[in-house]
Amino acid sequence: LSKVMTSHNVIVTENEIEDAIHKEQLDLLDRMELPEGTAKNGALCENVFVILVCILNKIPVFVVGKPGCSKSLSMQLIRRNLRGRDSFNVFFKTLPQLYVVSHQGSESSTSEGIIKVFEKAKKYKEHNEGGVLPVVLLDEIG
Repeated sequence: LSKVMTSHNVIVTENEIEDAIHKEQLDLLDRMELPEGTAKNGALCENVFVILVCILNKIPVFVVGKPGCSKSLSMQLIRRNLRGRDSFNVFFKTLPQLYVVSHQGSESSTSEGIIKVFEKAKKYKEHNEGGVLPVVLLDEIG
């Protein structure tokens, strides 16, 4: 990105870009209602930011990592805070409410079961056009 900006005679260093993104990540977390004692560590900042940006832009995302690296917590926070007009924060009130359709993966999961989850989200979208955004969450798939 720094090279692209430089080619347009805008001088921005890689560190400045990294700092700007990190400030945005922290700003999102600062706007959220967090459980007491939640550490705003790097993994949580990155996961919340990426998941939220992907959801709002309807871009599929796979969040992969070892246990304890804030994958589930990130989604819980987004789910808890993106409630459309019922959101606690003024900024989040401007965003759609999420309708999360979850599928808990296991050894007995089938492709048919996963397809049903997507169909449920699609049906919800067809029957509820207003400010609600259906999101499919596939947990422990792998």
